[in-house]
Amino acid sequence: MHARTPSDARSRRRRRGITLVTLAMLFTVVYTAIPVPFAIEHPGPWWNTLGNQTVFEECSPEPTEEGTQPLIEISGTTVYATTGALDLLTVCLEGTPEVRPNWFDVITAYFTPSQSVIPFEYVYPKDETQEERDTANAADMVDSQAEAIAAAMTYLGYSVEAGVTVRETSSGMPADGVVLPGDVIVAVNSNPLTSIDKLIEAVQSAGAGTPVDLTLDRSGQAVVVTVTPVAKEGKAFIGLIGQTAYNYPFDVTIHLNDVGGPSAGMMFALGIIDKVTPDDLTGGKKFAGTGTIDAAGTVGPIGGIREKMYSAQAAGAEFFLAPVDDCAEVIGHIPAGLQVFAVTTLHEAVNAVTTAASGKAEAIAQLPACR
Repeated sequence: MHARTPSDARSRRRRRGITLVTLAMLFTVVYTAIPVPFAIEHPGPWWNTLGNQTVFEECSPEPTEEGTQPLIEISGTTVYATTGALDLLTVCLEGTPEVRPNWFDVITAYFTPSQSVIPFEYVYPKDETQEERDTANAADMVDSQAEAIAAAMTYLGYSVEAGVTVRETSSGMPADGVVLPGDVIVAVNSNPLTSIDKLIEAVQSAGAGTPVDLTLDRSGQAVVVTVTPVAKEGKAFIGLIGQTAYNYPFDVTIHLNDVGGPSAGMMFALGIIDKVTPDDLTGGKKFAGTGTIDAAGTVGPIGGIREKMYSAQAAGAEFFLAPVDDCAEVIGHIPAGLQVFAVTTLHEAVNAVTTAASGKAEAIAQLPACR
């Protein structure tokens, strides 16, 4: 039997330490390499709707180049000089079903206030391809721009006529070959049509097997065609994809590339209003915001509002406009230096901007906020 010496104890501790370090390194390698079914949202680029199409790289919230093309271009009416900013905001999504984040990325994001972790099934439904998602996001952006322009026109007191522009028809369905891409559907059964939703309602109301008369504007000519809806998955369909189209009193073109979704609608509408009214809406102050909008001026909720508030902070905004239905996500997550107002309509959004621009503390304190 041998007595243990201090050198033996030191040797054992050294071996144990080496083993633990080796295991920790092995665990770290495995831990960071395993992909997980989560995506990570983080703040994305922002654009001033009163300014130009700024250039961003790789979804960074920091601009790399100032563009030369106005984000909102208006002709056919008087356009006034503007100051300050009305920024629209975006979020970036890290992770796809093909290239997934690892556990280290996800846990880091979980403890980062400006990021969110989202299960894949929420952003990548199994029955939807990436091409279908991209197409849907692009369509949402086009629709949101049309609705924003209509909302601004309505706010300004103009009467806006609406119809449905046909984008494509489905092969073998009732509308195929009868309704053509580019046609504008202006009435259903002689009733004026104001949106794609109203067309869907009319077809469902008629039901499968009941003929429906569509009044079309085909290259300036009035054409009436009849289609008979068919039943599919318990609903009536005629087989066309369209979007609401408006006849505006003056021309508005929005230049925004590689951005999808409907969440910029409210900020587009505010930018248009500021450009065509003589009063300076912002008073030189910097605003940012997010929210869907319809032609009637109703502001709706969006996703990723926490990340968008941090994008607003990166843009240097002082004030932030949030849809009231997103307040639950806003409370407790407002970045330092940002004041948030809650809005439900375009009129409330304009009032919030002009009131905050006035600098009157008492009036600003009375504005609705997320509490």
